[in-house]
Amino acid sequence: MPIFFIRKADLKDDRLVISGKLCHHLKNSLRHQVDDVIQLVDEEKTSYQVSITGMTDQSLEGKVLRREDHPPSDTLPLILAQALIKRKNMEVILQKAAELGVSEVVPLITERTIIHPQEGRWDHQRKRWEEILLEAAQQSEHLSPPRLHAPVDFKSWIRHHETGIGFIFWEKETRPLKQALATLPPLQSVSPVTLIIGPEGGLLQNEIDMAREKGYSSVSLGRHKLRSETAVLAAITLLQDELEYFGSATNPTI
Repeated sequence: MPIFFIRKADLKDDRLVISGKLCHHLKNSLRHQVDDVIQLVDEEKTSYQVSITGMTDQSLEGKVLRREDHPPSDTLPLILAQALIKRKNMEVILQKAAELGVSEVVPLITERTIIHPQEGRWDHQRKRWEEILLEAAQQSEHLSPPRLHAPVDFKSWIRHHETGIGFIFWEKETRPLKQALATLPPLQSVSPVTLIIGPEGGLLQNEIDMAREKGYSSVSLGRHKLRSETAVLAAITLLQDELEYFGSATNPTI
């Protein structure tokens, strides 16, 4: 059953009222009717089975049939630090990262970053990106969307971010990810795991050196040069496979 996100404040005595975009989506896109049962999740990762009891032009009313508190996930947090790229490609990355279970997304400003955040536009951009992350997480039946950070300078991120294990993917590196993993402790014993993906023009040597000094392992995705959005999908999939993310097919991930 698809999952939809609500706020706990929407609930009162096992009753709730849904309005806005979610109401429009449930009524007009999915064509839900009175007595249909839907699955909702709040910001505390409590899930609810809700029966629709009434509809108006602007709202949908429901009654909670069952609620479930989910235990903390045993899935290791995976942080994606992605250099800013062109808008459409960046939105694809956000969507696929949420679908593949990334827990946090950090937009990076590197030396070769062409697209920079516009002053005064971040609030608008944040809302758009958070909507993409939320919709993708709902579609994939995750219990929460990834947390979105504000854009940050690459050097500042490297200096101040503490990571359990970090990988920086670089087109000039020859060591494959699996070889790097063989020299590290099991990923399941470390939290979190961070991966850095550069912009269209790639990362500079000094950026790689800085990351290595901080403890990141520079790794390759193969001898062919990949577009940023392709590299992200390959890197996340490879790491999630190592984290046994795809081995848990019965329960939604947090």
